[in-house]
Amino acid sequence: MVKNVVKEIDSKGNKTRLLVKGTNATFMNALRRTIMVDVPTFAIDELSIYDNSGVMFDEFLAQRIGLVPLKTDSDAYKEGEKVKLVLEASGPGTVYSKQIKSTDPKVEVVEKNVPLAKLKKDQRVRMEMDAVMGTGKTHAKWQPAIVSYKNVPELHIHKDRTEWESVAKVCPPKVLSVKAKKLVLEDPLGCTMCGACMDYCKDNEIAITPDEASFVFYIESFGGMENKEIVSRAFDVLIEKCRAFSKEVAE
Repeated sequence: MVKNVVKEIDSKGNKTRLLVKGTNATFMNALRRTIMVDVPTFAIDELSIYDNSGVMFDEFLAQRIGLVPLKTDSDAYKEGEKVKLVLEASGPGTVYSKQIKSTDPKVEVVEKNVPLAKLKKDQRVRMEMDAVMGTGKTHAKWQPAIVSYKNVPELHIHKDRTEWESVAKVCPPKVLSVKAKKLVLEDPLGCTMCGACMDYCKDNEIAITPDEASFVFYIESFGGMENKEIVSRAFDVLIEKCRAFSKEVAE
């Protein structure tokens, strides 16, 4: 039995990779889907446009503004709650997301330099917006992050060869090496399981197979929440769902 392990491989900016051992694809997919559809975040959903004399139609401008990521304080707000924001700008020039002002300092635009519209002289944009705490099951703009996972590859040697150097050389990501005259998968996390090494060995001397209990978990936040907080909130949702399901079964 594989021991349960969760270890951070690396974290840079809003991207994080985790090594997860001792579980299965069912759980990993449940965690992925929970993050995508059940972790609440803020997104602009309702607009009152009082003035838009630019060339961009109200509908196009509203859609663009709705996709601007917002900083989310998940402890201060619950799903369905709202925060008011305002936007006022005059031409000539480009209207950027940093010009959206929030009535609550805990909710603000993450990316300040997202271009929203271009205005000529005497053209204006003036509107009020409601940022609503929602989830990705309603619309993708409420998804807090991009999430994926893959199995960790394993190398199996079925037949010995007199030399392994030529096999190691055909590996595109260069994760195979030869040590003590044996082929070694030196960097399993870098292996893409492309099959080039297996195709080179015509007699099925080796095989690269996925470890069904080990995974690399990728998460890239849109900036509204930290990756650790997103994963933590997802576990809270999963635990609550399991409790509710157990209660229904018991009744």
